Amino acid sequence: QILKHDPAAKIQLPTPEEVSEFTAAVHSKHPALTNVWATMDGVKLLLQQSGNDLIQNQFYNGWTHDHYVSNVFCFAPDGT
Repeated sequence: QILKHDPAAKIQLPTPEEVSEFTAAVHSKHPALTNVWATMDGVKLLLQQSGNDLIQNQFYNGWTHDHYVSNVFCFAPDGT
């Protein structure tokens, strides 16, 4: 709730102009990469177990035997 109204915490795609700028920045550093403007990273945010079985089952991963939310974030060359 704290970050809900903070514009700096908003997750959004860049504008087409920003994508063009980012693509040029990546290409200038790595000429073999064309049409690349960002990189992705996955993160698992561990959660405390819920006492409610319905809620707990939504976040439990039987393969890893843990409770978490999986996220994938995309990062542009300017750090956004």
